[in-house]
Amino acid sequence: MGIVRTGESAYDLEMAKWDTPKRNGGYGPDGFEEYPRMLHKAHRRENGKVEYMDLNAIYAIDPAIQAKADAFNRSCQKSVKNEAEYLRAKAEGWCDSPEDALAYHEKLQQDIATAAAEAAHGVRGMSEQAREEFAAADANTEHPLTDVPKKRRGRPAKVTVS
Repeated sequence: MGIVRTGESAYDLEMAKWDTPKRNGGYGPDGFEEYPRMLHKAHRRENGKVEYMDLNAIYAIDPAIQAKADAFNRSCQKSVKNEAEYLRAKAEGWCDSPEDALAYHEKLQQDIATAAAEAAHGVRGMSEQAREEFAAADANTEHPLTDVPKKRRGRPAKVTVS
């Protein structure tokens, strides 16, 4: 059931100001305001599950669990105030919706897996020394190796001060 406002009380007059757009002297928005805007990013949890929000922040009784969930939720959400911040955040992998964030994370993981498979396939044509370097670099990382960092061989370049 709705509230009937007659326009006679102080409450009705105040609410009318909030319903009036700013361009007409009120407090309400003039129309759709794009910024500030919320962006989302999905992350892999300790248990291996990819999420963009932890509901333990809402339902947890233990303050330690709630604090950990709040910290995770803050890492998955970002607010941008203008177009420049929005474009920078999009380049960093932030998405417009939680569903897009999950899809982006999945595509990113698939791209990494494809690059790692291509690198592993490329090892077959390498020399024995290059294969050993690749195996050593692969053993030192926890993520799939997509490229072997090249060692600089020979003398270092001369630096001239002018």
